[in-house]
Amino acid sequence: RIALQELSMPDGCFIAAGVAVGVASCSLEPSWARECLKKFRLQDGTCLADMLHATEIRRGGKNVHLKAIAAKVGCLFKEILFFDNEA
Repeated sequence: RIALQELSMPDGCFIAAGVAVGVASCSLEPSWARECLKKFRLQDGTCLADMLHATEIRRGGKNVHLKAIAAKVGCLFKEILFFDNEA
């Protein structure tokens, strides 16, 4: 949560550096996943969904999701830092 809080601070170094935050999921229940993002709150009460620059929650592989996020935020695919809970 602390890392996400840093990313959301309007006067923080991440926003000043132009860092965008996105979420990707191949959830079978996209509406439920979006609802979860709305319910997750940072320490200052900010809703996680409100701090995201791009959200790709639908069927499809990682490459499809990440390419869509790159296009939405205007970066190259190779500039994405990606964390995953699956191999």
